[in-house]
Amino acid sequence: MALLLTVLDSRLSLDLVIWAFPVAFLIHDLEELVTTERFSRENRERFPKLLRGLATISTAQFLIAMMVLLVLTVVAAYLATRPLRDMTVLTLTLSIFLVHVIGHIALPVFFRRYTPGLITALVIVLPYSLYALYRLFSAHLITGESLTLTLLFGALLVAPLIWLALFIGKWLTRRLSVIKRSSPGEIVEK
Repeated sequence: MALLLTVLDSRLSLDLVIWAFPVAFLIHDLEELVTTERFSRENRERFPKLLRGLATISTAQFLIAMMVLLVLTVVAAYLATRPLRDMTVLTLTLSIFLVHVIGHIALPVFFRRYTPGLITALVIVLPYSLYALYRLFSAHLITGESLTLTLLFGALLVAPLIWLALFIGKWLTRRLSVIKRSSPGEIVEK
């Protein structure tokens, strides 16, 4: 493991590791995007009652939620790679990204089958998040204390952030479906 870290550290600039965050997020969410609607439709009744409304989601709704979170990862990477290197948003979003792997491990146990995002959570999200946080720590851009705090905050914020993104996706698709084109160039409300 030490040899692998040494090789990666020598070949990947810190900025490249940081900008890989939106890419890792996008790859992971693409797996979820292509599998979530069908999974939620087939398993709606197995979700706890509190989550059934949220669990029923279309691909369009999920895509909007995904774009909201993708923008957050891009903003985090941008802030962290500017000359002043503000790590706050990056470490918090990276911590959320890492902590959400727990859900991807727990859900297949609960449903006793593949759940959306499982493969990339284990193959991309987990190793990327751990490596990125290790690089930030090695570069003295975060401390052990700040890492512990952001992991705690990440654990507290992961569910509300995902819920908020999904809510925005559902709200926006409903809002857009209210608008219809009656003739070219004219938009009217139903």
